[in-house]
Amino acid sequence: MFLFVVLVWKYIRKVLFRIKTYTTLLLLLALSNPVLLAQIVNPPEIIRVSVDTASRLAVIEWKASTSPDIGSYATFFETFLDGQPGWTIADSVSKDTRKYEYQKTLVDPSISSFHLNVMAIDSTPDGNVGLNSAGHNTMHLSSSYDSCNKTMDLNWTHYVGWGEELLKYEIYYSVNQGPYQFLVDIKNDINTYTHNDILPNRIYCYFIKAIKKGGVYSFSNIICRNISHPVHPAWIDAEYASAVGNDKVELKFVMDPAGEVTDFQLFKDSGPSKTFKEDTVFHGVYDSLVYLDPVLSTDRRFRYQLWSLDVCGKGTESNISGNIVLNASSVGLEAFLSWNPYEKYEAGVKNYRIYRDIDHTGFQPIGGESPDTTYMDDLDFHSSVEKDDEICYFVEAQENEGGLRGNQGFSRSNVACITIVPEIFMANAIIPNAMPPNNQIKPELTFDSPQYLYQVFDRWGNKIFETRDMKTAWDGRINEGKFVTEGAYAYYIKLTTSNGIEVEKTGVITVFYK
Repeated sequence: MFLFVVLVWKYIRKVLFRIKTYTTLLLLLALSNPVLLAQIVNPPEIIRVSVDTASRLAVIEWKASTSPDIGSYATFFETFLDGQPGWTIADSVSKDTRKYEYQKTLVDPSISSFHLNVMAIDSTPDGNVGLNSAGHNTMHLSSSYDSCNKTMDLNWTHYVGWGEELLKYEIYYSVNQGPYQFLVDIKNDINTYTHNDILPNRIYCYFIKAIKKGGVYSFSNIICRNISHPVHPAWIDAEYASAVGNDKVELKFVMDPAGEVTDFQLFKDSGPSKTFKEDTVFHGVYDSLVYLDPVLSTDRRFRYQLWSLDVCGKGTESNISGNIVLNASSVGLEAFLSWNPYEKYEAGVKNYRIYRDIDHTGFQPIGGESPDTTYMDDLDFHSSVEKDDEICYFVEAQENEGGLRGNQGFSRSNVACITIVPEIFMANAIIPNAMPPNNQIKPELTFDSPQYLYQVFDRWGNKIFETRDMKTAWDGRINEGKFVTEGAYAYYIKLTTSNGIEVEKTGVITVFYK
């Protein structure tokens, strides 16, 4: 029976060695028989398993077996077949070998941790094999990058094989393929670490160094991550916020062309005391953005700010821009204008230019350029010409020279209009037989009226004169007949403006003769 067992064992050993596979069956078979056990040699002592930082291959190192007549060593790695662990032989090496590098096709330390082992084989004709040592595990390092928090989370499997002699871990890193730098010491029972303040658009590489008491060390695999994160523009400039018609504000922003982020979000509020709220998001924006914002009315003030936007949220912010709101009022032939200062140019506001439109003939600049935010427009010169009774204005802010970003900005206010009610100036006496102009009388108006009526009555209420022509005066005659006698005569004047406002005036004309 003993001879049969020996023959079976030798046959299994030779077959498994030829196909370079040892399984736990081999050892179980040997250990089940005392005679075979007497022939098994002592295992070598594993010094360490590691990953070569140059070749990136797994390495095992060992001390020689204490048994005599060692003929060779066999290197192994643990495998799993149908969920069951087993050992696969990697190679057979000479008795003088103390270090072995596993082929990547068999053991790839970048994929996972591997359990590695080595066995001694004596030089007898039967090739007695040694007992397996406990084996050691390589460290496998993995990472995850949080682009929003700019952190790198490192995780690694513990080094297995040194037991309580494992002293600590050290982490090393490299940026853009530069030299590796020591990062931090980690206790031997911890296998995670978060590296903060990761910079975008760089390559970060890491490895773990396990250190044993006495100075023996082991390296993990090296991992590298290309931290690709789109760069936000260094600056965004709000060039203008201009009123367009009564219900739109046109905005223009220009941004740093070196920026890689192409998504932007507009923030908007309805005045300085309000809170900015999220508004429109824009995609695929390069260099500049022009946008028409629909508003309820351009005579209300709005403020705007543009932010670059990525998956982590807001990035670079623009300066704040806000439309100018112009207010206009009038007293007699004077128009009073006031507006809020423009907010806000990089180089500040140079001046404000005022534009006026009379009779819808088009806006023309008036009054030069003013640094103030108020203006009084004297309209007295309009009394002698035919003009409409509505006058409209807008103000345009101009940015100072010297801005470093974008073009010189400008911003146009809303259009504000005033209605000039025609004033009626009327003399109170006439001398029909005198020299002109005292021999005629008619009202003097500040503006022409599309509807005009001028009547004169005697003391009994009889109408003795009427005209609808603003140029026609009463010369003291009764219905273009004979002159009236001296005395008091009543007049009635009625005007209607182009906006439908009616203006009436009554009074007394005294007639004298020389």
